[in-house]
Amino acid sequence: PEDPERRRFFNQTANLGVLSMAAVAGAFGVWRARRHPSVVTVEVPIENLPAELEGYRIAQISDLHLGPTLSGAFMRRVVESVNGLKPDMVAVTGDLVDGSTEHLAKHVEPLRDLSSADGTFFVTGNHEYYSGAEPWCRTLSELGLNVLNNAHSIVRRGSAKLMVAGVNDYRAHKILPAHRSDPAAAVAGAPECDA
Repeated sequence: PEDPERRRFFNQTANLGVLSMAAVAGAFGVWRARRHPSVVTVEVPIENLPAELEGYRIAQISDLHLGPTLSGAFMRRVVESVNGLKPDMVAVTGDLVDGSTEHLAKHVEPLRDLSSADGTFFVTGNHEYYSGAEPWCRTLSELGLNVLNNAHSIVRRGSAKLMVAGVNDYRAHKILPAHRSDPAAAVAGAPECDA
């Protein structure tokens, strides 16, 4: 015969164990997210790259997901880390935020202080669309970022030209029909470039 007290004790102990593991895993995730931002260096070989573009340094910022866990203080540390690299260009490649401009605009303000020879460029990720992509694009543009929604910009170094193109998130049209990802539009009208 089954003992109801023993079963209740077992269920309560199992539930407490699962909740404890979830709490520890959640705390570990928050701790990892709030640490100093990591920098990974990747060298990308490009054949026939003009001498003027040799050693060109692009700092990429991606998937920060500023919001309930990460705030403006973390963004400030990211900006300081990036500026310390002395990049030629900064690329912010989406999923910057997990919330609206109303709640998070002040947390991205440190982006205004990014420093690079050829500017800072931004493309949307899916999370900007969940949070209001158009207000985010306006806010980031006001902070001095060059927003590339299916658009490009040309960076010149001496006689060398480098095209920087950005496309909207490939599912953006499901939220904003006018924001369909369009690589052809992103490069339309661009001059012949070296890279």
